[in-house]
Amino acid sequence: MNKGLVLNLQRMLFTDYFNLWLETYKTTIKGNTLERYYTTSNTIEEEFEGIYIQDITKTLLSEVFKRI
Repeated sequence: MNKGLVLNLQRMLFTDYFNLWLETYKTTIKGNTLERYYTTSNTIEEEFEGIYIQDITKTLLSEVFKRI
């Protein structure tokens, strides 16, 4: 039994997760910082298109980091 812990096992695309995180936790950022997050979002969309966050491995991250 998980005391006080709610597990959400729904599969989510990494791109959707990042954008949800941005909308939820970065609500007061402006200007250059906001633009940097948008640039990061675009990179994530290019590099992780169609990939679920649960399927990201160290190897996949290493391959992506070599490309960007």
